[in-house]
Amino acid sequence: MSEGLTERLEKLEKNLEPKEEEQKKFKLPWSIRLQKGKYLRKEYCVVMFIKGNRSVEFKSMKIEDDTIMFNDKIYDARAGNMLNYKKLPILILKEWDMKPISLEEEYQRASEQGTLTAAQKLILTKMKMEAIKPKMSLNWKTVIIGLVVIGVGYGALSYMGYI
Repeated sequence: MSEGLTERLEKLEKNLEPKEEEQKKFKLPWSIRLQKGKYLRKEYCVVMFIKGNRSVEFKSMKIEDDTIMFNDKIYDARAGNMLNYKKLPILILKEWDMKPISLEEEYQRASEQGTLTAAQKLILTKMKMEAIKPKMSLNWKTVIIGLVVIGVGYGALSYMGYI
């Protein structure tokens, strides 16, 4: 009877342990993926529109005169602001700002605020190098003294006739 209880307890413990979930990869919405051939032409792009209520909307938009018209508002769509996702041109727009997210400006802002990840990478690499590199306990003085002791011992043994 106790074996049945322990088996039941083990099953309950296994069920209570948190399961590791695999992270799903990001995929564009079907409406965008079905129109993939459309983006090979330069006048179309995928627009990721960030709304004020923290929701995101993906649309396929036509670029006219380096601008995009979305909800009766004009947004900047110059080539310098385009990003790429699996060879598709993407433009990230914010509802409250007519200028899209630009890599140069974001990098400069992060540099000014001191939030660049390049320094973190450098620090982590340095920490790994120091953790892997063990300090050498032998130095040349120890090696030379050891060789002298071995030589004297060999000479003494051969003089006494043991070797």
